[in-house]
Amino acid sequence: MSLYRIDLHVHSPASHCFSGDKSSAPLIIERAKEMRLDMIAVTDHHSASGIREVQRAAKNAAVTVLPGMELTCRIRDIAEVFLLALFSEDFPIESMERQLRSWQVPPEEFGNGGFVVPVPAEQIIFDVRSSGGLIVSARSDKTEYRRKVIPDLLRMGVKLFDLVYPRQFPQELFQVSVKEGPLWFFAFSDSHSPAQVGSRSSEITLSAPVFKSNIKYLADF
Repeated sequence: MSLYRIDLHVHSPASHCFSGDKSSAPLIIERAKEMRLDMIAVTDHHSASGIREVQRAAKNAAVTVLPGMELTCRIRDIAEVFLLALFSEDFPIESMERQLRSWQVPPEEFGNGGFVVPVPAEQIIFDVRSSGGLIVSARSDKTEYRRKVIPDLLRMGVKLFDLVYPRQFPQELFQVSVKEGPLWFFAFSDSHSPAQVGSRSSEITLSAPVFKSNIKYLADF
């Protein structure tokens, strides 16, 4: 086991709110190298179309690129719940796009962070796990509304949380009993430009900077 630096919340030009031109994938990888990141995840808003380009840019770099998506969901009356769906390095992009359609995300909303997925968050969590993926609650403590749904996410079995204010850890929000396994807390960049990649990152002990050999360790399936 070794210590690796990761940033699993990185946007590409496939997100409408990305600040940069359409050929920014090499700049994302260059910045990841500068920040000494071992692993990043491309997590565009309701889109998988930017992943391949970033993976190609990383072909000869010592940076693992995971395919992922950021999904805006509703829990109770709160439509400010952000889930990162992360998959193994070789997970088919076509499968991710099929999943988006099954969640009733129309193609014209791919890349739109303002779109709210109409299916229940529980269904998204179940589907991602059934596909061998991981769910991370993104920027869970940023607002009062997001903090309110942390107990709901815990009851749904979410164990990985990205925090904006880790030094002000909201311990009281994580008192809901969890049946099995530990909780994991991270700080990721949510970068919307190459310059922001790695501006927030976390260190984690893994057997290798690859997804497949660590998913059971992280998810505690």
